[in-house]
Amino acid sequence: MEDLINTGILGLIDAIDKFVTDRGVKFKTYAEFRIRGAMLDYLRRQDWAPRSMRRKERELSHVFRELEQKNKRPATHEEAAEALGVSMGEFSDLLYKARGLSLLSLNRPKAEEGDEEVKELGEFIPDEPEKSPFEVLKRQEVRDVLANQIDGLPDKERMVVSLYYYNELTMKEVGKVLGVTESRVSQLHSSAILRLRGVLEGLV
Repeated sequence: MEDLINTGILGLIDAIDKFVTDRGVKFKTYAEFRIRGAMLDYLRRQDWAPRSMRRKERELSHVFRELEQKNKRPATHEEAAEALGVSMGEFSDLLYKARGLSLLSLNRPKAEEGDEEVKELGEFIPDEPEKSPFEVLKRQEVRDVLANQIDGLPDKERMVVSLYYYNELTMKEVGKVLGVTESRVSQLHSSAILRLRGVLEGLV
């Protein structure tokens, strides 16, 4: 927290140095922009995963979503690997590496840098959510879509999600139930999360 505050102070100092008074912008507005930018840059630098891996993870989610919309069923790993142009060994390695990326950050851009519009997912969440009929209906729709997508997952992936999140078993315990290695459970978990994330991001 102290490092983050210090970063914000440096952003404020930078704003003071670079502020131009005759451009019709209030200093408060300009300073907030510079401080927020400095803090977000600092947080992104703390990300352990390389940008290339984050890009691959988004590509995996996109491929699962596109294939499942096209075929009207869960895409197999073989189909996803073919769509990505990689071997099954490389695909398994991607799933294994993606195991630690399953958290969805609100500071994560909805679009790639360089695209027409780059917005962070957190920008789509209002500061003070209102319980209007529309908001209630939208939340219920997301729940229904998510429930249906979980039901439609391949058998082993659905079992992993159920045992891990609902029965609160560890990856190792899930592996014993399914008769597979902990590494395989991790791959199945990554695959399931990528499928579900692709669907939910398509709703935003």
